[in-house]
Amino acid sequence: MIQGMGLSGLASILTLGFLLQTATPPRTDNPHVSQDQAATGGCEDLAAYVDALFTTLEDHETFGDFWRAPDFDGIQQMDHADVEAIVEDGQALIEDMQGLTVPAAYGPGHEGLQLLFDADIDYVVFLGIDASTPPGFEQRDRAIARLLHGELAIIKTCPDEMAEVGDFVFYDPADLETYFD
Repeated sequence: MIQGMGLSGLASILTLGFLLQTATPPRTDNPHVSQDQAATGGCEDLAAYVDALFTTLEDHETFGDFWRAPDFDGIQQMDHADVEAIVEDGQALIEDMQGLTVPAAYGPGHEGLQLLFDADIDYVVFLGIDASTPPGFEQRDRAIARLLHGELAIIKTCPDEMAEVGDFVFYDPADLETYFD
């Protein structure tokens, strides 16, 4: 009996330890190149990047409308074609985002946005199209961690350019930090 409690306690500790770990960034195909180095722009590209990012999101209205006000509970009652349209438009958004000139300091943030959108797409697929593959919930943690890294890096690296676009690019770092509390 004591051994059974010890094993269940150990399992609980290991599970909590795994769940409470801080997110680590995903690996690239080349282990010698960090995701931060993949961005091509500089601070001078920040204002154009912000405009292009929000324009790109607006261009994908089907996914954007769902993403702004998600109804995950109602997905299973939606018409299958509508669910597929959300998924396809979300995937097209991520593809379009790959073509943006991203300031190098915000590279992790841009990657985090793509991961966040992809996590939501996976969840929509799971609920409305194919429930055989559950979404990876740790992807959202990685996305938020990358977003926070990008927001903090761009504020530190490009303070003058940040004054032009506001206090943050996409999410307030203070809000992102509360995610891990």
